[in-house]
Amino acid sequence: MRRPLTALLAAAALLLTPPLAGASVRPNAKAKKKRAHAAATVSKAPTAAQLAAEQARRVAQAMLLLEQQQADAAEDLGGGAFQGASVESRYGPIEVTISVAGGKITDCKGSWDIDIPRSIQIDTAAFPLLQTDCISTGTAKLHQISGATLSVNAFIASLQSALVKAHLSTVGAIELGPY
Repeated sequence: MRRPLTALLAAAALLLTPPLAGASVRPNAKAKKKRAHAAATVSKAPTAAQLAAEQARRVAQAMLLLEQQQADAAEDLGGGAFQGASVESRYGPIEVTISVAGGKITDCKGSWDIDIPRSIQIDTAAFPLLQTDCISTGTAKLHQISGATLSVNAFIASLQSALVKAHLSTVGAIELGPY
């Protein structure tokens, strides 16, 4: 039982390892030559890790190009203040206003029209953290805050709409929805 399992593992290892550069196969062993040739043929295809690395590199290049284009577009506008959409959360509307200069977010302010005392307490604690996170990241990819999920989601949606108006992001980069 051990011998077939060992052979199976050796065959799998042979198929998964890349061929050695300049390696030659003994001409006397025809069966081994065929296996080595098959392994070399199989290993010429890129591995999943290589494909993932290549895709990540291309995505990073595309994101860098997009960021540069957006920064150029924001500079063309001369910066300024951009008001995001008023997004209805479960407890009331939330709206974000950003200030842009040189293609970067310089200020971020969130406002809400909520009259529930507990929600006011949560938003009063959460919004300064979100505003700081917004300025430091320069995107709508903000951290969630435990206990303020609905307010954070509405803040992100309004921030995303302000970023689109400022030409710092594209429509649909963050999914909008009822919160």
